[in-house]
Amino acid sequence: MSDPVPDVSVLTIKNADDEPTWEVVVFQVEERIFHSFRHVFANASPVFNDRFLVTQNDLGRGSSKEKPIVLDDCNEKDFASLMKVLRPTRKHVSSGDFGLSEEEWLGVLRLSTTWEMKQIQKLSLTKLFQNEEDISPPDLILRAREYRIRSWFVKAVTRIVTGFHRTPTETLISTLGLSTACKIVDLQLDTTLTGAFGPHPSVGTPRKFVAAVPLGRLRCAACNTLLFTRPIACATNACRKVLDPSSSLVSAFIMSTAATLCLSTGTIGFYFNPTSVGCSSCQKQLFPRVTCFSCGETPVTVEKLMLGYTESMIKDHIMGAFKEELEGLYDL
Repeated sequence: MSDPVPDVSVLTIKNADDEPTWEVVVFQVEERIFHSFRHVFANASPVFNDRFLVTQNDLGRGSSKEKPIVLDDCNEKDFASLMKVLRPTRKHVSSGDFGLSEEEWLGVLRLSTTWEMKQIQKLSLTKLFQNEEDISPPDLILRAREYRIRSWFVKAVTRIVTGFHRTPTETLISTLGLSTACKIVDLQLDTTLTGAFGPHPSVGTPRKFVAAVPLGRLRCAACNTLLFTRPIACATNACRKVLDPSSSLVSAFIMSTAATLCLSTGTIGFYFNPTSVGCSSCQKQLFPRVTCFSCGETPVTVEKLMLGYTESMIKDHIMGAFKEELEGLYDL
């Protein structure tokens, strides 16, 4: 005996909301017609859905090539590239490679940014400028401004500031403008080893303290906290000169044999014993000991000072120097 045929009129369709409605939508970009499915664009961008699909549908547009939805704020090439990503072939899905050129991915990024297609934006970033040789830092800054990508901006400035990519100041000015170039040069002097050491000003007789260092940049080697944020007096009774760490004048010196190079993960600089630091005025020992208030719940005597930088320090300084500009960029 065969099973009874179910009454279709009383069947409950499960997960109906999850099933896309394969409704064709037609776009016109410049002189070219594109066909897609409405749910592809609606799911990718609520902004696109509200701006084009809903309003144009009410006007009877998008149902045929005779009445397409006309997209005036993009070009044919960029839209064709976006369509390749939104409607990939089986080959593209299986390989994970959409076969787009750099310029095509930039077109995808441009439109996904305009229409707030977040997932497509993030995908585009993984396909662009992943290798250092792909683009110069000044050009990457220009791209970051054009496409409003904060991570590109910070990455490019970091490469210049740390000296990973040697960029002449004249090139920075001609490419990025005087204001941006000055900020980058100041960052380089204030945060990296480029501006960390100077020659001893004395002439003639060799001195015990021979390398000039900015007191305001000395950190605890254990926690990387800045140790001198307020004026301090030289420990030598005959001197007692008050040194201001925030001053642009050289305020301390170290012995030539005192510094030890530090090259650990994310950190570049020099370590030295606090007792090797000399006063810029009397050139005798500046302080008998240094205390850090950030290493623990109670003050700790610092065993090593650090003059250098970490990746996070550089990023924080960049974020501070370009705060207003970076607030207007996407953090992707």
